[in-house]
Amino acid sequence: MAASDWLGTPPPDGGRRLAAWTLARMGAALAEDAPFEARVVRTDDEGTHTVEVSGSSARLREAEGGDPRVAALFDPASLIRDIGTASARHGTALGRPCVVLDVVPHPVWADPDSPWCPPGAASARLVVDTATGFLLEAATTRPGAPVSHARVDGLAGPVPVPAPEGDGPFGTRGWRRPGPSEAEDAAWALGRMAATLLEPLDATARVTVHSEAMGRIADDPEPVPEPGERRWTVTVERAGDGERTVAMGDDPDAHNSRFVIARLAEMLTPARIVSHLRRVAVPPGPDGTTVTATVRPMRAFPLSFWAPDEDVECRFTVDPATGVLTEAVARLGDRELAHYGITSLRT
Repeated sequence: MAASDWLGTPPPDGGRRLAAWTLARMGAALAEDAPFEARVVRTDDEGTHTVEVSGSSARLREAEGGDPRVAALFDPASLIRDIGTASARHGTALGRPCVVLDVVPHPVWADPDSPWCPPGAASARLVVDTATGFLLEAATTRPGAPVSHARVDGLAGPVPVPAPEGDGPFGTRGWRRPGPSEAEDAAWALGRMAATLLEPLDATARVTVHSEAMGRIADDPEPVPEPGERRWTVTVERAGDGERTVAMGDDPDAHNSRFVIARLAEMLTPARIVSHLRRVAVPPGPDGTTVTATVRPMRAFPLSFWAPDEDVECRFTVDPATGVLTEAVARLGDRELAHYGITSLRT
């Protein structure tokens, strides 16, 4: 079942909720395997090219090589971490309902090699198909001039899903986890994580560090990210290492932050982690809010601090109401690189 069925189709009318919904749709696509055949027309400084693409979205994510600008159209989750701000409006492409995202790339966290949202770009436009999360059009503009453009002008395979009756989980009552018959839990968790990029939050939490391979807690003099629209006051404790209470935001210095602070920031806003993941699964359990994942190879700096290397295995538990990670674990073989858990969370 496609994620659009439970994200709520049609999506919200507009504004911030529509933009957050669209990021959730892009993130949920990481857990789906949609077969397709497509024809892509791409224009850049070297001219106009037509590319035929076929297969499935899951196999495309595993493929090595090829044109990254084309691959990203059918792997939209890879672009989420590049986004600084985004506004959204409804549109259509190929006769299909879409959401047009007007994006300003993040000046620090965007991937320097991002195919559509590099940090030096003035803006990017991403036209997101609501049924699949695929990008049916993408364009990048640098100051004063367009850089590249791609348009899907033929698409076969993915079938739009009819709108469900009643409210979706991202409606007036906020997020709720779907029942087992409504959607794949992995897609829900990824979508919930992705939406946090554009949702305001003010929370208080206590975090226990069960294991941490790098950095100290109590006497770390490093400044923490300034609180912004997403902020929390967090008390961090680790046995034998004391505790520290800080008010912090979600935008640490990617070049200089120690892992303790940066990992807390990613627990606050796990949207940017999604772009680093692949092979996402749901371990046995009653609630469906926990996912496990491996890490994509060759991720450019700045790395995710919870998914820093392709040999790492991750486990994340998502709070449905806020999208915050209530537990995060990163393992390298038999060794636990980091394991943090929230013991109390209040918004």
